[in-house]
Amino acid sequence: MEPELEKEYIRRQLKSVKELTGEYPCGWYYGRLSPRSRALVWEVYKEQGIPLLWESDAYCDDLPYWVDVPAEKDAEKAEGMLMIPYTYDNNDLKFHSTTGTFSPQAFFEYLQSAFDVLLAEGYAGTPKMMTIGLHCRIIGKPGRFMALKRFVEYLSSRPDGEVWVTRRDEIAKHWRKQYPYQKGKR
Repeated sequence: MEPELEKEYIRRQLKSVKELTGEYPCGWYYGRLSPRSRALVWEVYKEQGIPLLWESDAYCDDLPYWVDVPAEKDAEKAEGMLMIPYTYDNNDLKFHSTTGTFSPQAFFEYLQSAFDVLLAEGYAGTPKMMTIGLHCRIIGKPGRFMALKRFVEYLSSRPDGEVWVTRRDEIAKHWRKQYPYQKGKR
């Protein structure tokens, strides 16, 4: 696909979200990006004057991190792009695995185990973020939903202040405040 066509698709998606919700999205997840998608998303947001707080086409970490934007390489006031990683690991797509069945109980246990490991790593001095990929067409089925409900109850049973369950925009605001962009540093 030519870059201009890809940019047009990005513009259309921004417009659709704005028409449906009254607001432009402050973050972006492509899922199946081209080698230039990240830069094109950044360009379209800039062209339209829409703040881009985060992008999630990254699968390589348990914490947000900054990347330099090639279009800003000579800019005096570069802003960078905050990456908030997505995951296929803690994801309800496991129910659609072709290698057999994945029960709601197994999904709950998997999420609980992942959380417990990340929490222990956090207490050991390396804070973590846990993303759970959910799709209404998958987790929304009655037999599967109980796994998510049990996991939320498990999180709710933790001591106050130990767990922060939030949206990506709140994570982005927090990260930007606590760890501002520094050109050339992750």
